Amino acid sequence: MSVSIPHKHGEPQQTYPKRRIGLIVLGMHRSGTSALTRVLSLLGADLPNRLMGANRGNDTGHWEPQNLVTINDQLLSEGGSSWDDWRRFDWQALQEKYLHFRNTIAVCLQEDFGDSELFALKDPRICRLVPLFKDVSDQLNIELRYIIPYRSATDVAASLNSRDGITIGYAKLIWARYMLDAEASTRGSKRIFVPYDALLSDFEGVCNRIGSSLDVEWPISIAEARTNIAAYVRPELRHHRTTEDSLPIEDEIAGFADRILANIVRLDRNSLDEQAMKELSLLGEEINNPRVTFLDATFSEFVARRKREADGFAQQLHHAKQTADATSAQLLQLHVEQEAANMKLEQFQRQQVQSQNDIAAAEARAEILEQSLKATLVQLGQLHAEREAADMKLEQFQRQQFQSQNDLAAAEARAEQLEQSLKEVLSSYYWRATGPLRMLARLLGNPAVGGGHRSAAK
Repeated sequence: MSVSIPHKHGEPQQTYPKRRIGLIVLGMHRSGTSALTRVLSLLGADLPNRLMGANRGNDTGHWEPQNLVTINDQLLSEGGSSWDDWRRFDWQALQEKYLHFRNTIAVCLQEDFGDSELFALKDPRICRLVPLFKDVSDQLNIELRYIIPYRSATDVAASLNSRDGITIGYAKLIWARYMLDAEASTRGSKRIFVPYDALLSDFEGVCNRIGSSLDVEWPISIAEARTNIAAYVRPELRHHRTTEDSLPIEDEIAGFADRILANIVRLDRNSLDEQAMKELSLLGEEINNPRVTFLDATFSEFVARRKREADGFAQQLHHAKQTADATSAQLLQLHVEQEAANMKLEQFQRQQVQSQNDIAAAEARAEILEQSLKATLVQLGQLHAEREAADMKLEQFQRQQFQSQNDLAAAEARAEQLEQSLKEVLSSYYWRATGPLRMLARLLGNPAVGGGHRSAAK
């Protein structure tokens, strides 16, 4: 991740009239800084909003601000240094960029800690940058109080060698730089030295000492936090415990580191031990004016780094070859699959041509069927018209038949009536009496006789 530094001086936006407390955990990498910072948080000190996650080097978490670590790395780089450089940091190399970094760090702290009245800040790189952070704290009205965990250079060197491959002598020089800078730049401030072993074996005692020495009242009492701290601070957090017999001996560097540690222990016992601080100042001058042995250790580290880089490059080449071989096998497989795909494509194309021919034939057949359907529809239309005409004729015939039936019924009724009338006439006396006359009339051709039409003559 990269954090850009503004080209113009960016000032923090918020002012804090109330003086707040920032507990700064200073210490060399692999010296228990992460474990101590986590303990402070369990006692109620606020952690940054944006934490660096756990990784291979620290699977329980670093508990430090991700953005600030990136800024500090950029700052060291701008000064021609890095986290694993034991040489004195050249503040003059920053020149006008000092203000850029100062204001950027101030903004970063505001974003990570807001208006917290008690927070814990940890990044081992700050050991070399304390003057700048003091400047930032004045800008934000924060009082910095320092906790400096320490561990033997031998254990730290073994841990760095295991994690990063750094040579033992060079790792001890890095340890010496961090410890000397942290001690020298915090003189006159509230501070306490904490041995890593004590944190693991007696965290309650350590917490009490920190609170008493730095005049801090924990938001969460040690009694309340005891269970959580005990679950976190365990002896297995120590990854390396070594003896001088188990490591190569660099007499001069080992002796130099031992003298630093001895005086740190004296300050742990008595923070006002002037003789210890005087000796540490002399040791600081020694590392600022390095001996040939220190330069030899640096050259050895340079050679070791080149070897690590060469080994890494060789591994990369080996991996690249394996990748290339795997890629070649994949390409061969892809070629075979391509050939099979081409055959399938050719077969598909033939099937497609056949399908197109079948479609053309089907379309022609469909056209014929469509014409036939149209003719059939015309015939159906005609049949429908004829059916309607037949229905009309049938309806007319049915009406005529109904009328005929009515007429027939009427005629039958009339015939029956006439028949009845005839029977009545024939059975009457008059009809029998005029029978001879009717016969004579027929003979004479006069139908009027016996009930026919009468003659007009009288």
